[in-house]
Amino acid sequence: MTELTTSICREPRRSLRRWSSRSAAVGTLLGCALLAPANPAHADIFDSIGDGLVDVGAEVAGGFTGAIGFVGAAYVDQLDDEAVGLPPAFADIIREFMNLEDFPGAFTEEDLQRARILPASHPGAGQFVTDGHSGVTLDDLIVVKDARYDPIMEWNRSWAEVLGGEISSAERKALFLILHELVHVRQFREMGRQAFVDEYLPSVVRDGDHGARLEKEAYRMAPRNGSWAREVLDAYAAMIE
Repeated sequence: MTELTTSICREPRRSLRRWSSRSAAVGTLLGCALLAPANPAHADIFDSIGDGLVDVGAEVAGGFTGAIGFVGAAYVDQLDDEAVGLPPAFADIIREFMNLEDFPGAFTEEDLQRARILPASHPGAGQFVTDGHSGVTLDDLIVVKDARYDPIMEWNRSWAEVLGGEISSAERKALFLILHELVHVRQFREMGRQAFVDEYLPSVVRDGDHGARLEKEAYRMAPRNGSWAREVLDAYAAMIE
């Protein structure tokens, strides 16, 4: 599996940047237990992040909000180094979507190449994916629940099988998840970490997880009913019937 997933090249490591105190924010409802990294090897990095907690109100929306308040750029980048690229067979299916005439340009080949993935069971990663979410994106790092990670890493389906509806429910959900998260990878790349957090955190607290502009863009791609990716697969399924 390692040989399969490391064939996608990565850009050189970016210099580490701290989150500023005004944007590294999250409500305190998640509890101080999350302050201790699950992987002892990360303790020195985690201890160096002293300005990562700012109270933003009575509740948090989960997803990225649930993660960013407890980590800094150094911790995220450490996990990023332990992640792997999307398997070539899976990445090729994403490219098939991108090659469709009406693809909305929600992300690019550069974003597909940059994307790195970790399962929630990886030490230090599970605390990021909050209840009700299957994954979370932190710059180019995508952390996903194991039920989504396994179908991605074991992917052996063809594009014809995808269009023909011959994939399992778990495979379909994993595909929709990555199509959604790749939109966030592109947003991070275009906006930069600081600008992304400055917009995302206040908007999800104010408007909810599905109401924030950056999330609405990702949901228009997948996996909601009416999203572009779901309509593509549903249209092809209807043609076969």
